[in-house]
Amino acid sequence: VFSDWDLRVEPLKEGVAMVPRPLRSAVRRHAAPRLSAPGRAAVLLALVLPGLLRGRCGGWEAAGFVAPQHSCGTAAGCVQAPGARWRGSRLPAAASESGSPTLEDGRLAARARLLDAIPVGRGGAPVTNVTLDAAACERIVALAAELEATVPKKKCALSGDALSRLDGDWRLIFSDASEITKLVKLPLGFRLGPVYQPIRVKRNYFENTASVRHVLGLARGSTRVVANFSAAEVGTISRDGVVNDVGNRVEVRFQHVVFTLHRFLGLPTFDLFRKVVVPSGTADRTGAVPTLDITFLDDKVRVSRGGDGSLFILLREDSPTSVLSPGEVAKLTPTTAKVYNAADDFLPSRDASTGEGKSR
Repeated sequence: VFSDWDLRVEPLKEGVAMVPRPLRSAVRRHAAPRLSAPGRAAVLLALVLPGLLRGRCGGWEAAGFVAPQHSCGTAAGCVQAPGARWRGSRLPAAASESGSPTLEDGRLAARARLLDAIPVGRGGAPVTNVTLDAAACERIVALAAELEATVPKKKCALSGDALSRLDGDWRLIFSDASEITKLVKLPLGFRLGPVYQPIRVKRNYFENTASVRHVLGLARGSTRVVANFSAAEVGTISRDGVVNDVGNRVEVRFQHVVFTLHRFLGLPTFDLFRKVVVPSGTADRTGAVPTLDITFLDDKVRVSRGGDGSLFILLREDSPTSVLSPGEVAKLTPTTAKVYNAADDFLPSRDASTGEGKSR
C-alpha cells in the first residue's frame, strides 16, 4: 500500500497528506520527517475508521444539522445511498416534568422525521421530484405539511424574532420548483452542486447561488441570482390562490443573474469569463410580483412555499461564497441583450427586446 505513496504530516496546510514519490522533493522542505511503517498504518486507520463506522451505523450524525462532509461529488447515485440523510438529533427534547410530551417535543420530532426522509443529492445538490421516485417525494411533501402544522399561523409572521431567524445563510436540500428541477438535469455532462440562499434582512437582500461541475472535470462554474425582497401586504393573494392572512409573505424582485466560469480544462480563469443577464420569468413578463411564504422557521430549518405552490426546504448552513457588497451589486450591468428564464433555460437564450429565442 505504501510503496508508491508516503504518509507525511504537513503542519502548514492539510495536516495529513498523501504525497506521491515524484512530488517528494517538492514538498520535502514543508513536510515533517517520514513516519515509520507502523505509524503510517496507525494514522491511515485513524483516517479511514470513522468513515467506515459512519457507513456501518447508517446515516450521518450531523450534529446541529450541519451538513455532512461527504465526498459525493464523485459518487454515482449518492442520492440512492442507504442512510444518506440530513439528520440531526435522533431524539426530541426531553419531556416536561409531568412526563407528558410537550408541543416542542412534537415539533422537534416532526422536524426530525422530515430530515430523515430527505436524501443528500449527488454532489451535494438538492433533491427534487425529478430525482426522487414518486413515493419518496410524496412522503417529503406530507412530512413538510406535518411540520408546518406544528406552528400556529400567527407565529409565522415576519417580525421581531422571526426576522432575526430568517437572516443568515441557508442551504436548499429539497424543492419541486421548476427552476430547481431544470438545474438538476443539465446537458453536456454538467451537474448541479450545492445550492445556497444567503439572506441579509437589514439590506432586504438575498442571493441564490449554485455551483456547477462537469462530470469529467473539464469545467467548473456557478450561477448567482441577485434579488431584493420586501414584506407583502396582509390580505394579498398569491398566484395559487393562498391569502396572506398572517404576514408571512415576502415579495421578491430579481435583479440580475451572474454566470461565472471558474475553471476550464483544469485551469483557473480568475473569474474573467462572466456573463450578467436580466432574469425574465413568467411573473416578470406578466407583471406579477413573485412571492414566497415562510411556513415554518426555526433556528435550523426553514420551509417556504412559492407563489405557484412550489415547496422549498432549507437548512441553516454557512455558504462558501461571500455575499456581494452593496457596491458590487450596484456595479452589475447586463453584458448581453439576452435574458434568462430559470424555468426554461440552461443559459440566456432570449432577446430582451423581442422575447424571441429558443431555450437550450
